[in-house]
Amino acid sequence: MKKLFIPAVLCCALMACGGAKTNSESADSKTDASATEVNYEPKKAEDPYTMVDGKIFELKGNVKKCVVSEFYSDANGNPTGTKPEEETTMEFGADGKISKHSGYEKLVRNSNDKLEKMTWYCSDFGFDFEDQFTCNEAGFLVSEKIRGLGGITWTYELDDQNERVKAVSEAIYEEGYEGKNETTLKVLERDDKGNWTKRLLNVKDGQREMGTTDYEWNIYNWVQIRKIEY
Repeated sequence: MKKLFIPAVLCCALMACGGAKTNSESADSKTDASATEVNYEPKKAEDPYTMVDGKIFELKGNVKKCVVSEFYSDANGNPTGTKPEEETTMEFGADGKISKHSGYEKLVRNSNDKLEKMTWYCSDFGFDFEDQFTCNEAGFLVSEKIRGLGGITWTYELDDQNERVKAVSEAIYEEGYEGKNETTLKVLERDDKGNWTKRLLNVKDGQREMGTTDYEWNIYNWVQIRKIEY
């Protein structure tokens, strides 16, 4: 509650004009003032990430299905082609957990029922390819380890709204090459739930043969477009 301060010169003027209050009047005034004091508790903002796996996949609210289409683009996020270079479909159950991912066969949870990794079996090589997640204390994804014939480790930088603004990776490929990637992310469009539906990626991707010093860099723009069903 704001406090009311009376300037000293005004107090003096009231006393000189006989306007000073008696002790009784002053006491009554204090009683009235205290009776009108009200303490308001600030309302706690609701968490928009209501699903169990919402924070991992950057999805707010209760989502049933999410399709991500990805294209090469210009600097403004306009796709340079009509057919997606990549497309991923995810489905979620009423319990807020992912139930299906088009790129993986198994969804593995830990003892705390948190999504730990997704895997698919490669029969040509006889073992599982996997994508393993690491989240911060708040539950947001901060790194991924993708293992197959080689391996890629992605690390994410989050803004004050816990949205990804930068991604960097280091990779080892099976052909005797290694890679490095630096990507910045910018949301271009959102829906009425606050979920991004279009996001521009500025990509700097480098490869080099193991044992050599310099990377060969490929710099390009990439856009992700999401269709979300609630």
